[in-house]
Amino acid sequence: MKTKLSIYFLPVLFSLFLILGYSSQDNPYSDENYIDTKIQQQVNEMTSMSPKSLPSEIQLDNSAIVPDSICYKGPIPAYPDGCVGIASNWLGDTLYVAGGSANSNPSMDVYRYSITSDSWSTGVSMPVEKSVGSLVKCGNALYYIGGSNGFGTPTANTLRYRVGLGWDEVAPIPTPVEGNAGACWGDSVIYCIMGGWTQYYRSVQIYRPSTDTWSRGSDSVPSGAGRRTFAGGIVGNKIYAASGWSGAARKDMYIGTIGANGNTITWALGPQVPCRGTGMSRSGGVGIDGHFYVIAGQTFPDPQQQDSIFIFNTTSGTWQTPLSGRGTGAAANYWGVVSAKDIGGKINIFIPGGSITGATTFGLYVARSGGCDLTTGISNLNLEIPNEYSLSQNYPNPFNPATKINFSIPVNGLVTLKIYNVLGKEVMTLINEHKPAGNYGAEFNGANLSSGIYFFRMETGEFVDVKRMMLIK
Repeated sequence: MKTKLSIYFLPVLFSLFLILGYSSQDNPYSDENYIDTKIQQQVNEMTSMSPKSLPSEIQLDNSAIVPDSICYKGPIPAYPDGCVGIASNWLGDTLYVAGGSANSNPSMDVYRYSITSDSWSTGVSMPVEKSVGSLVKCGNALYYIGGSNGFGTPTANTLRYRVGLGWDEVAPIPTPVEGNAGACWGDSVIYCIMGGWTQYYRSVQIYRPSTDTWSRGSDSVPSGAGRRTFAGGIVGNKIYAASGWSGAARKDMYIGTIGANGNTITWALGPQVPCRGTGMSRSGGVGIDGHFYVIAGQTFPDPQQQDSIFIFNTTSGTWQTPLSGRGTGAAANYWGVVSAKDIGGKINIFIPGGSITGATTFGLYVARSGGCDLTTGISNLNLEIPNEYSLSQNYPNPFNPATKINFSIPVNGLVTLKIYNVLGKEVMTLINEHKPAGNYGAEFNGANLSSGIYFFRMETGEFVDVKRMMLIK
C-alpha cells in the first residue's frame, strides 16, 4: 500500500520540487541549468546531422490567440489615398514599408511604423527603385526579394537591410520575377515563390543568407498552376500559394511540402479559397502559428472589393469562418504587403496601404484579438533607464490563463523571451526583437496550453536568466 501511494504522489512531489527547488548554485537541475541542458540537447541533435538530413524544423504549437476583429490604425501619412507595389515586414517593434508608390511607380522610399509610439517616420532609402516584390524578415535583417522597376520589367537586385548598417546588395536572384511571394523558413532560408507578370513562373527560388547563394527548388507546381500577385506564406514545413492571376483570376491553393534539406518541394492541390466569384488577384497572405491567412484582393466578377480575411487551419486542413471588418470599400494590391506578429500570445495580421478602383478605405489595418491597443501585450513600463539587467518573477503565479513578466535592460540590444514546457520544448516566443534600454512587461496567455510547470527564458547580450511558473486550470 505504501509503495502504491508513493508512486501516485511522485508527480506531485516532482512538481513541488520544481516550484520550491534549490538555488542554482547548489542544484544541478535548477531552472537555468535544466532548460539550457534541454535546449543544448536539441542543438546537439540538430548540428550532428548532415545538412541533407535536417528534420522539418518548424513545429506547430497553435498556442497563440487568432484574430477575431479588425482595427484601423489610421492612414499612412505618405499615402493618404492608398498605394500600389509596396512591400512590408517587421524588424523588432517596427513595421517597414518599402518601394512602390501612390501611383504604382517604383521608388526607393521606406517608411516605418512603431508599435510603441503608434507613429510613422521616414526610414533609410533603398539603393535602387523597387516595386511589386516582397520584403522578407530572416534572422536580424530584411531582404527585398524579386520586384521590378516598373510593371513588366523585373530586376535581379536582392537588397538587404540591417539596423545601424542600412541597405546593401547581396547575390542577385537567378531568374528576375515580380508579383512574387517571399517567406523565411527556420529563420535561415528564404523562398521566392513563383511570380512573373505576363509569363507565370512555376517554381521556387531559394536564397541562403549564411552563404549568400541562390538555388532552385527541385520541383515545380503543375503546368498551368504558376501565378503572380497571389497570397503566399509558410507554416511549419509547408509553403502555401493561393488565389492570384495567370491570365485569369484564380481561387485554387497549392501546398508545397519542404524536404529535409530545404531544396526539395513536393506540391499538392489543397482546398480552394472560399471567396466569391471565379477568383481573385492581388490578394495578400501570411502564415503563422498553424494558420495561413489570405486577405481578399481584386475579385472577379465585379464588384472588385471583397471585405474578407480567409483563415486556413493547417492542422485540420479546413477553412474557418472568414473575418470581416474593413468595410465595403476594402482595397486590394496586397501581395507582398501582409505580415504577422505574435504580441503577448496574440496573433496580429498587419495590412498596410493598398489600392484598387472603387476602394475607399486605405491606411493600416490590423486583424487581432483583445482590442486595438497594440501595446497591451508588450509595453515599455516607463522611461527610466535601469542600471542593470533583470528578469522578474511572473505575477500572478500560479496563474490562469494569463500572467505578466517584467524585465529590464540597461542598454539597447536584441531581446528574446521564450516559454518552454517541462520537457524543454519551446511552446511560445513572446519577444524576439531589438529594444532600446528600458523597463518592459510582456503578457503570457496560456489559454491554449495544458496545466503544468512552464519556464520563461530571457536572453540579451551576455545576460541569460530562466524562471519557472505554474499554469493551473
